[in-house]
Amino acid sequence: MDPEHALDRIAFLLERAQEPTYRVRAFRTASAVLREHGPDEIRDRAADGTLEKLKGIGPKTGKAIREALAGRTPAYLQSLEEEAAKTPLAEGGDALYAALRGDCHLHSDWSDGGSSIEEMGRAAIELGHEWAVLTDHSPRLTVAHGLTADRLRRQLDTVAASTRNGRPSGCSPASSATSSRTAPSTRSRSCWTASTWSSPPSIPSCGWTPPP
Repeated sequence: MDPEHALDRIAFLLERAQEPTYRVRAFRTASAVLREHGPDEIRDRAADGTLEKLKGIGPKTGKAIREALAGRTPAYLQSLEEEAAKTPLAEGGDALYAALRGDCHLHSDWSDGGSSIEEMGRAAIELGHEWAVLTDHSPRLTVAHGLTADRLRRQLDTVAASTRNGRPSGCSPASSATSSRTAPSTRSRSCWTASTWSSPPSIPSCGWTPPP
């Protein structure tokens, strides 16, 4: 099993189960370390016992990496998958889930979320979503690292740059004019109505088309 995929899947399942953000970030960070150092160095370090010397990799993430390199599903990932399978959808839930086209309220690691905008875009694609709305906290919630107006502008630039680079994130400010379906759900006293990514034709100005 690919170690990077294993760490990303663990992070996704932790986030879906609403586990504390620091746990999600631990596996996201370890996954980023793997990308930074490359598979050959990671394999060598796993073999000589120096894997945990890399900043961002601890005992739990290191164990998962070693198990994946050995061709096994990491035990922690297996337990999370089994736990997730124990929670079936309520009656009629399959049809409702299939009808979902997006998510109106998402926090990224710009405030108190555990995942980057790009990672959230990839997850949206895997879930079959056509659009999603970033609603990171506003400045009034300092404990959650709320976005100032300047940071919000920089986030919009980041989203737009991702779109220009052909990656799965969006480009259009979310407002009451964007969609009558999303606007009421994204307004709160502690959240910005921030930005969206979308596959056409929901927000034609995005110009991002999901991969086949």
